[in-house]
Amino acid sequence: MAERGNVSKSDLLQKVEDSGDVRLRFGVAHQDGKNSLILLDGEFGAELDRQDERTWTYEDLSFFDRLLHGSELRQFIEDGAIALGEQTVYFPAIGDTANWTRHPSLSDWGLGKFSWPTVEYDLSVTSHAQPGSGLLIGRDSPSFQSYHAAIAAFLGIDLMPGRQFNRSDISLRRHDRSGRITNVVWSPTTIDVVVEGDALANSVIELASPIPGEEHSLSEHPFQTFRFDIPDTGLPSGSWLVLRRDGEWLDYKFLNWPYALGPDSGVEKIVEEQDEIQSLISQGEGSTIEFKEDVPSQPGKERYGVCKTVAAFANGLGGTILLGVKDDGNIKGVPDEQQTRDAVDAITNWIKDIVGPLPDFDVRTVEIIHSDGSGETLSSKVISIEVGHGSSSPYCIRTTRPAKREYYVRRGATTFAAAPDQLRNIVMASRPAQTGLIQP
Repeated sequence: MAERGNVSKSDLLQKVEDSGDVRLRFGVAHQDGKNSLILLDGEFGAELDRQDERTWTYEDLSFFDRLLHGSELRQFIEDGAIALGEQTVYFPAIGDTANWTRHPSLSDWGLGKFSWPTVEYDLSVTSHAQPGSGLLIGRDSPSFQSYHAAIAAFLGIDLMPGRQFNRSDISLRRHDRSGRITNVVWSPTTIDVVVEGDALANSVIELASPIPGEEHSLSEHPFQTFRFDIPDTGLPSGSWLVLRRDGEWLDYKFLNWPYALGPDSGVEKIVEEQDEIQSLISQGEGSTIEFKEDVPSQPGKERYGVCKTVAAFANGLGGTILLGVKDDGNIKGVPDEQQTRDAVDAITNWIKDIVGPLPDFDVRTVEIIHSDGSGETLSSKVISIEVGHGSSSPYCIRTTRPAKREYYVRRGATTFAAAPDQLRNIVMASRPAQTGLIQP
């Protein structure tokens, strides 16, 4: 199934009516003696929250939370008005088609993480009343500094202070209970999957990647479990689980790069430290992996070299630096005196001193059982510096000159100083994803 498309307004309203109950949140402007709809948010198609009806009232605005039957909403939209208590709220003229976007379960797209795969329908309007500006001071309702903060709070959306709420004036969401991937446990050798839904018969769960993978057929039972074996060479990049039927997806979960920086929500990854490090070593140096033969024991150029790569990883997809591994992937290990907790804490401290702002990173020692090349088995320890994709880009190096800042990026297996256009791209990429909560 395509992830975007359109449907006629009449077909959408029929879906709403057939679904039964629909939960609706209204934003209403009181202007020139008229109550005009400025926002309608609704959801249907799954078990809805039966919380008490809510009303927030201000001088020029009101917000309503109601549980109605789909047939009532259809009638209200066709009539162009709805009765909310003692008020009659008038709808703007609505277009004849709705744009839809489909999201997998537990995806975060600006309105929280919904448990089931969800289709969002946006209806366009020709004109509408404006919410106005200024403080919203409630008598029996909470107070807010703006309409945007108030409507975000009413809908339960996490909106950063000072940002604007920007979504379709009329938006309806249908939760699809046909099927979902409920839980995934990913170990070094297997992937265990739990699938549930009301219409699983004739569907398939597939471990997909650029290399065709294993798949299992489902029965009509509402809860089913499956196991996929991971090849000895590891899970290929670009792997994902897809629940599908008749050429359409019901739900999916991305497992690894490049589709996701980390596993999607609902995927629990259980990794043995040694297996994880040996897998990284086997891949060789690249855009997210760096080897350093020695641990920089003294302040100076070598420490700055490590920190440049930390900053470059944070400015990109994240990555891992392995200290005690030669450029060719052979394991040298770190000396005993550098394996202590104090030594690891020292690395943490000089990264904190040199890289700014502070990225998300973790430093740990890992014991590796390996061969020395002649068949003899050895035990060595390496130090892993795991750097996350940064949310506060751009990250820089604080040099010995207090006013000077240096920015770095990763290209292939090399760390480079960022060019002006690359730095600009890093800054743009750090802005919040365009999920409906936009515009600085």
